[in-house]
Amino acid sequence: MTIKVCIFGPESTGKSTLAKNLAKRFKAVLVPEYAEELIRQQDGNISYLDMKKIAKGQLSLVEAALKKSPDLLICDTDLITTKIWSHKLFGKCDSWVEEQAKQQSYDLYLLLDVDVPWVDDTHRYLPEDRKPFFNACKQELEKNNKKYQTISGTFEERFASAEKAVKNIF
Repeated sequence: MTIKVCIFGPESTGKSTLAKNLAKRFKAVLVPEYAEELIRQQDGNISYLDMKKIAKGQLSLVEAALKKSPDLLICDTDLITTKIWSHKLFGKCDSWVEEQAKQQSYDLYLLLDVDVPWVDDTHRYLPEDRKPFFNACKQELEKNNKKYQTISGTFEERFASAEKAVKNIF
């Protein structure tokens, strides 16, 4: 049985770095964020129609990773994130994305707080809106009864907390 951990939360909180470091530490299979590559290819532009494409791409990456039958899978996002972004950017979300977001499940979500500096990048959009986005993430996790732990502090403290949380689910 594969234990699945999702690194989750607002942009520019160190999710991708934490996901890579945890995967390396635990020799886990890493599922990258599909949206990041797509948005980079489109020079930072994104449309409402891209949201379903992002969700399908993310699901495909997870399915491919699970075929490797790993003991631990570290995912650098999930479809709840796609749902939140769709509502944030476009005021709506495709019903298929909404349904898939409900069905996706992880053994643990690591919700990253916004207490680290913003780093600008092509695939980032809302530097002034990280705290409300964090609150939306937390609300979605609680509304859907997802097991999560908030991760905060310096990047070193984040890694130590995340490492301990992952060890605790084994």
